[in-house]
Amino acid sequence: MMKRVIPLAACPLFLVACGTGNNEDEYRNFSAESEHWKAEMKLVIKGEDPVEEAANFSFIYTGDSEDTEQEVYYKHRPEWMYNEDTSGPDAYFGPTGEFLPDENDPFTDTAKNAGGHVQGGYYLEQHWITEVFWSENGEDVSEELIFEEVE
Repeated sequence: MMKRVIPLAACPLFLVACGTGNNEDEYRNFSAESEHWKAEMKLVIKGEDPVEEAANFSFIYTGDSEDTEQEVYYKHRPEWMYNEDTSGPDAYFGPTGEFLPDENDPFTDTAKNAGGHVQGGYYLEQHWITEVFWSENGEDVSEELIFEEVE
């Protein structure tokens, strides 16, 4: 009788141990700032094999242009996808906005991928770079935002 009680008593521990896999999402935060822009990137990491990542961006214009209703181009250029010899569809990508965003109405974007590329790039000390193009008082200008991890 004692032999049967021990395996039955061990079953709940075995089931609990098997059911405690880490299914929680991991989050990493990044920020970037230039003369006329502030941005945040919140990286959401899901799964283990394959890893899925979603980079959620928020962009805010901090300049003083009066022409707020205009096209703004956000060109994402992660360093791990680009080098001087690269020219192709994978080197640059990004959305177009129709206004200069402010703190009350930021421009948001999400970039998704599988395989853990963002984590891997930062592990290799590379950065996510977004170049922003807009018009400042009638003149076409651009600035780079280089995202650094924040705690």
